Amino acid sequence: MPKPAALRDCLMPEPAFSIFRLGRAAGAIAAAWLATGLAGTALAADPGKSAGGIYTCVDAYGRRITSDRPIPECMDREQRQLSSSGVTRRVLRPEPTVSQLKEQKAKAEQAKQRLQEQENQRQRDIALAIRYPNLEAHAKARRDALEPSQLRMGLIEKRLQALQQERDELQKRLDSFADPQKIPAYIKRNAETNQKNLEAQERAMANEQEERRLLNARFDDELARLKNIWQAQEDAP
Repeated sequence: MPKPAALRDCLMPEPAFSIFRLGRAAGAIAAAWLATGLAGTALAADPGKSAGGIYTCVDAYGRRITSDRPIPECMDREQRQLSSSGVTRRVLRPEPTVSQLKEQKAKAEQAKQRLQEQENQRQRDIALAIRYPNLEAHAKARRDALEPSQLRMGLIEKRLQALQQERDELQKRLDSFADPQKIPAYIKRNAETNQKNLEAQERAMANEQEERRLLNARFDDELARLKNIWQAQEDAP
């Protein structure tokens, strides 16, 4: 007749029961070692997960703060994450503000514009060197550009001389009247017209002189750039 399980366990010899318990204990120990080994492998693969490191910064009041996580008081300034040995692992920089982002964008646009201007100037220099391969070509272009203005100035000068002569004659007639009230109206009108024409021709002469100044300034600037270009061409292997 079979014995109940509880009775069978009670009647199990002591050595056999001890071996059974040792077997269960060995299984538990093996499982614990396996879990520990897996955890160690994970930590070795990512040491940062085992320890977040040390965070340090100087806050707005000049205080040095240290923590085991990012420091809220220094979210607007640089923080350093240190290893356990005190070596800087990485630097955490603050997120830029809206105004800082605008400033960065403006600086980027200015840099882009400067680069574009430099490229435009380079293209102009290339075209300039093609147009004026030597000093003689540039000097001839200057003379050709100034010639029309020189002709106009010559005509203005002749007109001014004629008007000045007319003014002198009118002035003599005006001076011949002892009583200004007796000067004929047509002589007065002629004198006024002469003065207006003189002023107009003087303005025209001033405009021509300014145009010549600008033309010469442009050619002077070109010549300065061309000398550098010609020199670079001579120095090139």
